[in-house]
Amino acid sequence: MESRPRTLWLRTEPLHSVIYFDAECRGIGRSVGLKGFWMGYFATRTAPMGPVLPETATAVLAVFAPGMVARALPAAWQIVTPERLTDLRAQLAARALRRLVPGIGTLAEQLTPPLTAMVEDAGHPARPGLERHGVGGCRGTAALPRTDRRGVGSHAARS
Repeated sequence: MESRPRTLWLRTEPLHSVIYFDAECRGIGRSVGLKGFWMGYFATRTAPMGPVLPETATAVLAVFAPGMVARALPAAWQIVTPERLTDLRAQLAARALRRLVPGIGTLAEQLTPPLTAMVEDAGHPARPGLERHGVGGCRGTAALPRTDRRGVGSHAARS
């Protein structure tokens, strides 16, 4: 029998992976003037947390060399705001998901409450990982103000 976390991952990873495999989503960084793949990658991955410093991004992402992250951040925030990147990423991901999954707006409306509850109940170490991807429609981390809790789910629901 699979564990609950693995089951959750298996069911949600296809939604998340659209960011990496849809051509329009992959081009977000360049479309707003970011230089090279990695600047776009680090900026879009961490944008929901605000204009984080390289040390924070390195800690949250947990698998990249500090120098690699520091070549992208905070320089990316001089080119585009985290809010703009987060909104653009959610819009493009929702557009891609609507193309791939007919009726996803209804599914998003149904899934948003339980996913939001999951994020709210998550322990502090898990929250940045969940929230940086808009899981449950949330944005930010426990340490940051939550003025906007829209994620991909809310954009998909508006279809």
